[in-house]
Amino acid sequence: MTPGPLRFEGREVRVLDGDTVASALFRAGVRTFSRSLKGHRRRGLYCGTGECPNCSVTVDGVPGVRSCITPAVAGMRVQRGKGWPSADHDLLHVADLAHPLMPVGFYLKTFIRPRFAWRMAERVIRRGTGSGPLPLDASGPRTVTRYARCETIVIGAGISGLTAALEAAEAGEGVLLCDEFAIGSRLTPGPTLDAVRSLQQRVRATPAIEILERYAALGLFDGPMVPLAGSDELVQVRADRVVVATGATETHQLFPGNDLPGVWLGRAASAMAALHGVPVGRRVVIVASTTEGLEHLGALVAAGSRVVAALVPAAFVDEVPHETEAIVDGELVETRGHRRLRCRRALRWSLGRVPHGRLRTPGDRLR
Repeated sequence: MTPGPLRFEGREVRVLDGDTVASALFRAGVRTFSRSLKGHRRRGLYCGTGECPNCSVTVDGVPGVRSCITPAVAGMRVQRGKGWPSADHDLLHVADLAHPLMPVGFYLKTFIRPRFAWRMAERVIRRGTGSGPLPLDASGPRTVTRYARCETIVIGAGISGLTAALEAAEAGEGVLLCDEFAIGSRLTPGPTLDAVRSLQQRVRATPAIEILERYAALGLFDGPMVPLAGSDELVQVRADRVVVATGATETHQLFPGNDLPGVWLGRAASAMAALHGVPVGRRVVIVASTTEGLEHLGALVAAGSRVVAALVPAAFVDEVPHETEAIVDGELVETRGHRRLRCRRALRWSLGRVPHGRLRTPGDRLR
């Protein structure tokens, strides 16, 4: 265990070894991490990779910190930036009831007349939609900039990125391999992690490959030039060839209630259960349409989560564990709940078989 807790809105939250801010707070019972910009709807943990704003919090006075990828450190001060009087009990959520009157872009037309009232309206809007005040008296750390030259830069250290780096090195090229995180640190135990670890050993044993872990590529500019942001330096890399192997961003279909706390993307849910040992719910329903989704299912089951049902294509039905009900070619219709996801009744699927031989018929409901 990491010695000492962190401070969260006046109370202490214990920190375990390997925790992120999000996992420590979720283990302590926090489910609402922020509020939406316009309607002040509740936002819970969702992507787990820092690609969405749902888990943004204020850490040591700095707002907009992505808690799902920020390591938890004993003594840090954490607050949620949105919500009045608090994120849990936000009276401004009444704005969500008026959403029919607030279409996209309504504020561009609503507050332009009368002009004298704009300053007052702007102040109210900023207080209601901001993520926290900036620490104006804080002194920013000095960042060292250095320059690097290579023949090939590979952005992303997954299976594709590691393979590309090895092939370029075998062709006699000097390679720089970078990744925003430590290699394999965001993967749960399974075939993908095993493949990454095997390739990682080969990469580290190759002298022609320089590895920069925890360096985020900021963009691709003329040159070509790729700036890499580390914790204490900026590396400007000029390369003859650029290989982008950052992988795909997870997404899901749209349905009513898709933003409720308790609706997760697979990477976040499996990491919370398998890496941090925190169940994502008492009962879990999974929608898996890819082989990666099946890996998430396996990780959750192996971590002890009670996965009651899995909506999968017919080709995957034999991969579903026996204790999990397989719903073939199902469609997620709706999720319900007030503070967080509560009801799983609104699932609909077409005719399909389940592990115990019963047949589901169209229109059946999961209760």
